[in-house]
This record gives sequence, structure tokens and C-alpha cells, in this order.
Amino acid sequence: MAAPNPVTTFLYFKWEPLHEREKPYVIYMDVPDGVPSRNFTLEPGPPETVHDIRPHVDDFTLDRHGFEIRRQPLGIDDFSPQAVESKYLPTLETLLREALGAECRIVWFDWRLRSGNKSKTDLPAGTKVELEDRLVYLTPVRAAHVDQSRQAAVQRVYHHMGADAEALLKKRVRIINLWRPIRGPVESYPLAYCDGSTVPPDRLVSMDVVRSTYVGESYNLLPHEGYRWHYLSGQTRDEVVLMKMYDSSEDVEAWCCPHASFPGDEGPTAAMRESIEARALVFTES
Repeated sequence: MAAPNPVTTFLYFKWEPLHEREKPYVIYMDVPDGVPSRNFTLEPGPPETVHDIRPHVDDFTLDRHGFEIRRQPLGIDDFSPQAVESKYLPTLETLLREALGAECRIVWFDWRLRSGNKSKTDLPAGTKVELEDRLVYLTPVRAAHVDQSRQAAVQRVYHHMGADAEALLKKRVRIINLWRPIRGPVESYPLAYCDGSTVPPDRLVSMDVVRSTYVGESYNLLPHEGYRWHYLSGQTRDEVVLMKMYDSSEDVEAWCCPHASFPGDEGPTAAMRESIEARALVFTES
């Protein structure tokens, strides 16, 4: 008998009068005294069911739902920047090409390690997270969000592709996040992904993300009773979630995939979740 689907709460953006005149932002670097590092709050939404896709894992696709599951051996145990960039990312390129079934140009612009183990993520008091440091483990994110806004995706193309940007923007542009555990199966803080076809545009709130080297923009979510959340129970190191953060095509049911972690098995014997995510710009003819 299958285990019941978990019921949980996600953190959602809290809209306040301030945001009528001041755009939401978060700053990941040192700020002057008296300047808040962010100007918004998050609050738990209503209880929501997270549907386990394990029994029908192959039914979900990037174009219809904004995410899909692919299988590929992890292949490495060394997650130094040199190993990730020279050994791991090339294997993901192969996976992406198989998933998309089309000739594509792939450009990696970000990858991150995360851990639920506080000994790896806690920093000394007063220390700011430096997002450019790939050796820093970040904590799982409880807030429902999309990594890139529509505007930010186009900005990424100009930023990373230089003189080729104008021509590439005439093609189909996607930003895809490939997420997997590096220790598995996942028990603590699994990742949930929202069916992108259930996300109304007016539930997405643009937020500036300010780093020492780049200012981007992402979406936080407002609550909505129509969201449909999913996860893959017991996800192993050899199972990869592909999630769309952007798609320029207007002929798809889901152009993005909001996501967030949620408490799973947090008992004393539960293995702490550790994961890696990599983000790519993907250019195809259609």
C-alpha cells in the first residue's frame, strides 16, 4: 500500500502597502548599518498536499508541467569547482540533449550545493553568504519561488552571450535547473515542484536579487488555491529533476516551475539532505 501524500505548508510572499512604492529586494552582500538586507516578509500558506509522482514518474514533461524526471548515474563524489565544471556539467549536457531531443546550444551560468546539515551551512554571526563562493553550502529554500523572472532571463542572455545575444533571442530560449541529491535517497527536506500550468501570472511577484557581482530578478509566489505540488519520494542520486525557470515559447502549457523544499522525515535517524543544482541557458530552433 502506497504511503499517503504528505500535507505541508510552504512559505509565500506577504504583500504589504510598502510594495506599492518599493520593489521587493534581497541583498546577498554587506550593507550599510540601518539598511535592511530585504524589504519583505514570508509567511506560511494554507496546508497543501504534495503529490508523490513515484508511481507515474514518466507522465510529467517540461512543456506540460514545467518539470520532468530523468535518470543518469551521478558519476562523481568530488564536488570541488574543478570536478563539477570539468566532469559533472558535461554529463548533464548529454542528459539535456536527450531530454530535449533537439540540436541545442547549452551555456552553464550557475551551480550550487545545498545541505540540511547545519554544521555545513551555519556561518559565524554577522557573516553574509557570498553566492560567488562555490564551496559554500546553502540551506534548502522553504519559500515558493522561480529562479528567474521573464525579464531576468532575457537579461541573462545579454549578460552571458555578448555579441551573440540578439541572434540567440530570436530562437527558443529556455533556462533549465537540473537538481539531484548527492546523498540519497532523500529523506529530509525533499524538493517540491509546482505544476507550472497551475500558476496564474498574477501570483508571481518580481524581486530584485542583489549580489556583489550581479543584480538579477526572481519571482516569489503569492498563495493560490489552484497550485498543484509534486515531489519524488525517496529520490536517489541517479534521479535528476529538470525544472524550467523560463521558456520563450508561447506554445507550451507551462513556461516555468516554482519550487520549494518542505519537511520530510526529520526524525533522529533521517539522513540530512545534500544536493546539487545547475542552471543552464538552452537555445534551440523550436
